Formats: sequence, C-alpha cells, structure tokens
Amino acid sequence: FICLSGIRAGSLVAAFKIEASVMSAAFRGIGALAGAGCALVLHSIWPVAIGLSVGELARFAFLHLVWRSVTEKLPAARPQQIDGFSTAARDIILAQILITVAPIIERFLVARIASGAISHVEYSFRLIMVCSILFDGGVAPYLLAAWSNLHASEGLRDRKKIYRPLLTAGLAALGVGAAIVVGAPEIVRIVLSHGAFTLQDGRAVTMLLRGYGVGFAFNMTALCAERLFLAREQNYVLLRFCFIRVGVRIAVLALAIHSLGILAVPLDFCVGELAYLAVLLWAARVRT
Repeated sequence: FICLSGIRAGSLVAAFKIEASVMSAAFRGIGALAGAGCALVLHSIWPVAIGLSVGELARFAFLHLVWRSVTEKLPAARPQQIDGFSTAARDIILAQILITVAPIIERFLVARIASGAISHVEYSFRLIMVCSILFDGGVAPYLLAAWSNLHASEGLRDRKKIYRPLLTAGLAALGVGAAIVVGAPEIVRIVLSHGAFTLQDGRAVTMLLRGYGVGFAFNMTALCAERLFLAREQNYVLLRFCFIRVGVRIAVLALAIHSLGILAVPLDFCVGELAYLAVLLWAARVRT
C-alpha cells in the first residue's frame, strides 16, 4: 500500500493537487499514534504495526478517491506515452536502487569501527531526514509540477525559470542546515537523551548530526534539481549521475574511515552530495 500510495501521490502532485498529497500523510500518522496508544495499554509492540498498516490503507483509499476525480477529466494516454513512461520509470527505479547501495556499504564499514557506531549513524541520519520533509513533501513536488507544465507548454528554455527557483530552494536548505548545525546539541538532548542513551552517545550523535547538517543544503538542493530532469523526461541523466554520487561517497568513506572513524560517514555524505549537485547544475544548463 505504501508503493500504491506513492504512485497516487505523485500523480496528484503532477496535477497540482499537492495539498491532497501532503495531507494524506496524516492518515499514516493517525494510525501510528492509535497503534502506539494501544501498545502502551497492551504492553506489546504489534499494535503499532497494525496501526501503521491501517493508516496506510486509509491513506491509499483517500488518495485513490482524489486521484479518480482528477484522472476522469484527462484524455486517454497514447501508446507511445506509456512506452516512454516505462523507460523513464525503469531509469528512476535503477537510480533509487543505486542510492540505497551507499548506506548499506556505509553501515557495513562502520560496523567494523566500534560497537554501537551504526546506532549513532542511524540516530543522526533519521533526525536529518525529519528536516527534509519541508523539501521532499513541499518544495520539490511544487517545482516538479511547475517545471513539468512549463516543459509541456513552452519548454524549459528560460534559465531564470530554472536557476532562480533552485537558488531560492538552495538558500532555504542552507538556512535549515545551519539551524541543524547550531541546534544539534539541543535537538539530541530533547529527542534522544532518555533511558539508556548515555552522555557519550549524545556527543557522538551530535557530531554526526552537525556533519549531516552541513551536507543537508547540498542534498536538498540536489533533490530539487532532480525535479528539473524529471520534468524534462531525462531520467537517464539521473541514473548516470547516480553512479558518480554513489562512487564518490564510497570512495571518500573508504579513504577517510581509518583516520576519522565514524565522522567519515557525514564527510562522504557531504562530498558525495556536493559532487552530485555540481554535475546536476552543470547538466541543467542545456536548454530544452
């Protein structure tokens, strides 16, 4: 249901029904909260899984109803459009598979450094991902919808309509990243410093979170830049550049892990995302 919901949500974003796509996440959250409440009463973890599943089912039902109301007004797709969609979907799926390779290798190498190191990386990475909701669920979908409609109507030939929104998104990401770097100790104290979480754990996660905060601006700006190539139907470009992205991250980690230890993980994240953003901006100069 998560995959089916994602397809419906993406379709609604393309139709500028961004509010429906974003609001649908509330069903998942309500299900999780209800499951957590039952878990406290029953002293068991399984109600959380059931709550998430029911919430995701409700989310899919909501998205499907909105999606049907939108698609009923659209003309039927031509066969060549469907073929092109299949190729584009294949490229982006392969790109996503490549992106998952880097974290897996990271965890494998980090596990050899010290016990508990993977937990520290996971804690800090999950915290940074919470901050990405603003871009992943708001800015990036809006840019994708705007650029897609512009590409279909007149083409993306005006560089101001490309680089100006990207600059705005980059500055916003830079501000959020700076806030994470400055507020990392307080974030860790409020969210994680409970129970068996020690002072030493807090220091480690704080350092990692600050490192991830530096790379946050590159990562989120690259996320927005990717939408330009999706709008241009150039998914194959993202697939090619993902090899650079993953290759740089793994290479930096392999070279720095013995000297920097666990801090090599946010370093490879920063360098890899910066390299990826650089090639995306370089390729974005092509007018279509």
